[in-house]
Amino acid sequence: MRLLGATEVTYTRPGHLGTSELLDQAFKQALDAAGLKASDNDGMGVAYLTHAPDQASDLARRLGLMVGCVRDDSHGGASGLNILQPGNRAVRVGDARRIA
Repeated sequence: MRLLGATEVTYTRPGHLGTSELLDQAFKQALDAAGLKASDNDGMGVAYLTHAPDQASDLARRLGLMVGCVRDDSHGGASGLNILQPGNRAVRVGDARRIA
């Protein structure tokens, strides 16, 4: 497994952007950093604490992704780690080639 692109988005209080908008922004910036297009991904993992009622599938649809593998984790701080193993497994068994 390799990390191809990473980013950081700014959150301020009071927040003018909701979680969905921040995730959209982070996704697009990470793709830019990796030199990829959204269509290069066929899987998605989203880690968050406050994204309800939206889920990773909603984010994928909004971004125009056609994904066969989608994983959500809403446990906050450890969420990023929690989605790594299922993403790794999806690539290993052929459910996805690249996970965003």
